[in-house]
Amino acid sequence: MATTYISDEIYHGFRLVEQRFIKELNADCLHFEHEKSGARLLKIISDDTNKTKHSASVLKLFPSRTTERRTSWNTPCSTAPGVSR
Repeated sequence: MATTYISDEIYHGFRLVEQRFIKELNADCLHFEHEKSGARLLKIISDDTNKTKHSASVLKLFPSRTTERRTSWNTPCSTAPGVSR
């Protein structure tokens, strides 16, 4: 990891709850929790440029204590409509 993260430290309002290296993904995974809202954030640090394929597998390793909600944003590209990014 380029940046060193310390457990229980606060980063931009998120507390680092847990960090693990997942051998099967060859990735460092960091589980953060927002101090005010309790929202959870999972950061995947990997040399693999297609990190999205790992997110569902990694979420199973970090079980939620509450109802899980996932949020994503549709960001259409105005110069190449219909092309995956």
